[in-house]
Parts: sequence; C-alpha cells; structure tokens
Amino acid sequence: MFTGIVAAVGRLAAVSQNNGAALRITAPFRAVKKGESIAVNGACLTVERVVKGGFTVQAVGTTLGRTLIGE
Repeated sequence: MFTGIVAAVGRLAAVSQNNGAALRITAPFRAVKKGESIAVNGACLTVERVVKGGFTVQAVGTTLGRTLIGE
C-alpha cells in the first residue's frame, strides 16, 4: 500500500476501454517518467506514457473491480 506524500492532484482527462481502462490524467508533474508508480484514486498504477500536461496509465480488470476507478 502506498503511504507517500501527496505532491499534486490530477484530473481524469479521458478514458478508453482497452483490456481494462486506459486513463489519461492531466497533472502538474514535470519530471514523471514511464514506468513510475503513481497513486490514482488510491490505487498504485504504472505510468505507460508521458504526454504533454500529464500521463497515461492502464487499469486492468481486477483494479476496476476492486476500486472506484471502475465506476
């Protein structure tokens, strides 16, 4: 379980269904890198891509079924 310090708050910018849910998050991070873990609504997800103004992550079926991300 992640118990770190909240450094910033992002916003859900887009969701697409693709073997779970691909989420695009806008956030004021400047140094985020592919492969880093970031807490998204309490679930630790891995950054798949860094995009202008944010990043994308993939939430698999188990994550969607056990968290509020799936709602």
